[in-house]
Amino acid sequence: MPLKPVRHIRSTENAVLCFFVLYLVFSLPVAVITQRMINLMMIWNCFLALLPLVFAWQFRPPSAGSWRYNLPLGMLWLLFFPNAPYMITDFAHLSAVSFFTDAASGARVVMTENPAAWLSLIQIGIGVLFGNLSGLLSMALIHDHLTRRLGTKHAHLAIFLICLISGYAMFIGRFLRFNSWDIIHPSRLLTQLASHVNLYAIGYSLLFAVYILLSYWLFLTFTDLGSHHGTRFRS
Repeated sequence: MPLKPVRHIRSTENAVLCFFVLYLVFSLPVAVITQRMINLMMIWNCFLALLPLVFAWQFRPPSAGSWRYNLPLGMLWLLFFPNAPYMITDFAHLSAVSFFTDAASGARVVMTENPAAWLSLIQIGIGVLFGNLSGLLSMALIHDHLTRRLGTKHAHLAIFLICLISGYAMFIGRFLRFNSWDIIHPSRLLTQLASHVNLYAIGYSLLFAVYILLSYWLFLTFTDLGSHHGTRFRS
């Protein structure tokens, strides 16, 4: 799918970074009110989800020798990108929050009026949205670069493979509890991966690979990035 140019990318960078700061300011009092560690950890998770976008912003236009600069950035991007879609799994932490309460009569169940519960929901929801959108924008920037470097068909194939890899990375993060930087311990990482090859791991990885792919397709659709030829995200 060809991508449409994104204009005023510098203002987009400023807006994203500004939003992250605002989310930080909003999250700190929420964490104090709810007394839940996840509301504090969401700040860190959003920061990790922002890193692939920062790396994608630094890519140079394809030219002779640019691969020496872009290749390390690309590896860093791929290493940290799964942190963005991974944030959808943070909704699981809401299972510890009760949104229903028994009525005084005990005859029916009503919604809670505890403001901490709703603050937690909003804070996690905004964080998940921010993290996922940051990752999808970074993927669009990488897709643009790959299209100019490799051509449309090969770029599509690369995006498909990235979705598969990222789906598996989400399994590694959620169930094996490895982080992106744990790649510096390859022996321990490979040992754990080898001992967790099963149908559930495969199914989970494919499920979230599809989630990433569909999310990306929706992102391109709603932002209208997939309607024109000649992508140019950065000059």
